[in-house]
Amino acid sequence: MKYLLLVIFAYFISFNLFSHDNHEESDNIQINFSEDNKVNKYNLIINHKNNISSIFFKIDKCKNCTRIDLNDEIICDKNKNIFFDKIICRAPNSRTRNNVVEVNVISRLELTCNKSNNKIMCKTKAITAFDMNAQQDKNALTKLGNLYLEYEISDKKIDEHKDNNNENLSNSDVKPLDVAKNKCLKLGIEEKTEKFADCVLMFYEDN
Repeated sequence: MKYLLLVIFAYFISFNLFSHDNHEESDNIQINFSEDNKVNKYNLIINHKNNISSIFFKIDKCKNCTRIDLNDEIICDKNKNIFFDKIICRAPNSRTRNNVVEVNVISRLELTCNKSNNKIMCKTKAITAFDMNAQQDKNALTKLGNLYLEYEISDKKIDEHKDNNNENLSNSDVKPLDVAKNKCLKLGIEEKTEKFADCVLMFYEDN
């Protein structure tokens, strides 16, 4: 009897593991959340492929943001699945600028997403860190604040189909690498940086 229970338990565990691997979040998805109004202007790109999410976040305008804030490079966690993990984005250069004395005190933006039948809902939570002297680490991420984002999957597929057709017609003689570089430049990502290289790789692999 004990042997039978062990076999059933092992089968149950293996079933859960394999069903998790084949979960619908393994679908390849690329989303561009963009905003451009009188207060905020930003591009948040989520490229989810083979259960790994690549995040690119560029803020061009936000309330109380200075030019220095907007020039900070935003670095997000790598090798995580946004549908299962919390992805942290930081602007590490702001700590020194804000005279924060403790090395480990860095403000962050926590990004999470959930997927329903035809929607992807994402939210960001901005957390302002402060050191033992109550010196706050403020940057574009904390000043932009919390975001609640929603994306229609059906619209995404239609838009991607149109964009791909138009791109194939207009860029038939253009190398895929050059197309990827142009997309990253349009997002305002500076050339010859690690972020630019990651961005180019993301769009190049998506072709």
